[in-house]
Amino acid sequence: MKLKSLLGSLGLILALGSAALTTRLHGTSAIGSDEANIAIVTARLLEHSGYSGHREAAEVSSKFLDRYLEILDGNRLYFLESDLEEFAPYRTNLEALTLKGGDTRPAHKMFERLQQRREQQGTYVQQLLKTEIFDFTGNDSYLRDRQHAPFARNLAEAKDLWRQQLRYEYLQEKLNNKKPDEIVQTLSRRYERSLHALSNGRRIRCWRSTSPLSLMLTTRIQIIWAGARLRIFPSP
Repeated sequence: MKLKSLLGSLGLILALGSAALTTRLHGTSAIGSDEANIAIVTARLLEHSGYSGHREAAEVSSKFLDRYLEILDGNRLYFLESDLEEFAPYRTNLEALTLKGGDTRPAHKMFERLQQRREQQGTYVQQLLKTEIFDFTGNDSYLRDRQHAPFARNLAEAKDLWRQQLRYEYLQEKLNNKKPDEIVQTLSRRYERSLHALSNGRRIRCWRSTSPLSLMLTTRIQIIWAGARLRIFPSP
């Protein structure tokens, strides 16, 4: 019951936090201040929950970072190795910065980098749809599940992944007996919608339930829940 109550309280904080950030978009209060308060209140709940465990801060921060990156780019299509190197300092202090100090800038930094890479993908794909020759008579291969694959080393490698993904999507439409012009039109609209959504999200600085803060707090709660399950139901 205690764990259920904790999760309910944290869920309420996330809901109220997203609502607060949304309603203040056209107001005068600083969103950053709201986020800091939400992060600090969440930290206090976690500290007094009895489920947070007593692991070292660096260990918790490392798991925190890995899980947040997994939520943002679970299929490893967007982040580059250089991005991960830039985020590496958070591996030892993300917990302290975000939940203890109320500093949500790391969450926004990683989220914004993801949006930047997705915009680059969308722009590149739109160019490919005008120039790419979609011939499937060779021995192409495509790894659809990249959960355990390495991240791209640079933008050129990322573009190669995005090209492979586009060809895979084209082939799926082709197998549904669509004509080439129809396929290009379908894929072009799909990526245009994605770019439009990214542009809107960047402009209003809030994605409601998918805001950087909500994602990061959800990440931390998932780590605690996983640890609590291990303590309640240990492996034989």
